[in-house]
Amino acid sequence: MSTLTKVEIEDARDPAARDSDEAADARPRVAFVVTQSGARANGGVESITQVVERLRGVRPLVVTQAETDFNRRWRVAGAGVRVWPMPSLGLASLVRNNARAFRLVRAEGCRVVHCNDIHALWQTAFGARLAGAAVVFNVRNVKPEGAVYGRRWQLARRLSTRQLVLSAEMAEALARRLGIGEGGAARARLGHIYSAVDTEKFSPVDGARRAALRERLGIGADCFAVGVVAAFEPRKAQLDFIRESVPRLMRLVPRARVYFVADFELSEG
Repeated sequence: MSTLTKVEIEDARDPAARDSDEAADARPRVAFVVTQSGARANGGVESITQVVERLRGVRPLVVTQAETDFNRRWRVAGAGVRVWPMPSLGLASLVRNNARAFRLVRAEGCRVVHCNDIHALWQTAFGARLAGAAVVFNVRNVKPEGAVYGRRWQLARRLSTRQLVLSAEMAEALARRLGIGEGGAARARLGHIYSAVDTEKFSPVDGARRAALRERLGIGADCFAVGVVAAFEPRKAQLDFIRESVPRLMRLVPRARVYFVADFELSEG
C-alpha cells in the first residue's frame, strides 16, 4: 500500500475514530521484559500477563525470549510483542540485548521498562537507562536465610530506578538482607504491591458445585482434603511440609488427604 493511499484511507475515517486513535497513541508506552521458564506453574508470568490484559492508561510492549501461549494472550490484549534470544550466559547476548533495549526505548518512546526478574534486568536495563527510561525491577522471591546477596544484587538494586516486591514483609526482609537502612533514599525506592486476586474465580462455591467438583477430582465425600498449590522446587518446601506437617495433620485428622497441584515429571520423583 502506498503512503498516499494509506493517508487517504486514514483521512476517510470518521472524526471520532481518528480522535480515538490519537488518544490511544497519547498513552505512555511501557515495556515489560518477561522471561519465560516453560513451566505452566509460573505465577510471575501469569501475574504480569493479567496486568497487561487489564491495562488501560498505558500502551504495553512485551519483550520476551520464547513463543508460548502467553504471547498470544499479550497480543490479544493489544500489546506489541518482541521475541529476543536471551541465553543465561554470555557477554555477547548481554551487549546485544541491551543495545536492542536502547534502540527500542528510543524508537517507541518508552518511559518505563518493567523487568519481571533479575535475568530480564541484566538483558535490558543498562540499555534502557542509557536511553532515558526508568527501570522497575520486580523481585518475586527472597533467598533462603543464610544465602548471600552479593555484588550482583547490589548492582541490580542500583541499576534499577525502583524495586517492587510482593508484600510489606518481603520488602522488610529484602531491605535487611541488602543492607538498606530505614528512612533513606534507597529504602524509599523499595516498594511493594500485593498480588491481585480474581475474587470471582477464587471464591467459595455452593454445596452442589462443591460436591460435583470433588466427585470429578476423585475426592471422597468424607475426605478432609488439603490442597498445596505451588511449583515443585526447594523454595516451596513441599518436602519439609511432608516431613514435618503431614504426620501431625494425620494424627489430628486421620481422614485427611493432601493433594499437591503443580506441573512436574513423574520420572523426577
